[in-house]
Amino acid sequence: MPDLKSLNCDMHIHGPNSGGVSKYMSIPLLTEQAQLKGLDVLSTGDCLNKEWLQHLKNSLVEERSCLRADGGKTAFILGGELCDSQNVHQLFYLPDFSAVDLFREKLMRKGIKLDGKGYGRPWVKVSAEELARIVMEDCKGLMGPAHGFTPYYSIYAHNDSIQQCYGSMAPEIKFLELTPRIARGSPTVYKKRKRFLLC
Repeated sequence: MPDLKSLNCDMHIHGPNSGGVSKYMSIPLLTEQAQLKGLDVLSTGDCLNKEWLQHLKNSLVEERSCLRADGGKTAFILGGELCDSQNVHQLFYLPDFSAVDLFREKLMRKGIKLDGKGYGRPWVKVSAEELARIVMEDCKGLMGPAHGFTPYYSIYAHNDSIQQCYGSMAPEIKFLELTPRIARGSPTVYKKRKRFLLC
């Protein structure tokens, strides 16, 4: 097996237009805090929101095939979360700003509201299969289920399998976000540390 580089990442965060997020959230602040916490890579979160997207475009520069804040060591990946027509939360990651613009355009053509306060994680009336097709085929990104085993908005709360959720796009789903439960807590209390299962 080849030697793989280990990276400390947080691939599921939200911007200031999502509920429960500080109004002070910004790329400079994320960069500063990520470096203090030893994180190598962060998702930008909420890249479909117009206001946050403009902040990302103003704050990040392409450097060696990744995005970084000016002078920062932490790499950023353009990503976000949305809720599909089955109420399953989906994570997606896109290769560049032009892919984000294309994804926004395709969703807005369907009448989906992406902008304004509270639209960091938009609810879209589009199936997981169709979303996966747009993200992976049209935008050349990655998509997979968020917090796969939580009781309400997860893939297994509404489906029995990856196949049932994603239909013909199931073979293209390459990850599942895991959120382990705290051993002696309520079933709805979860650790903040998340892990991804790569398929």
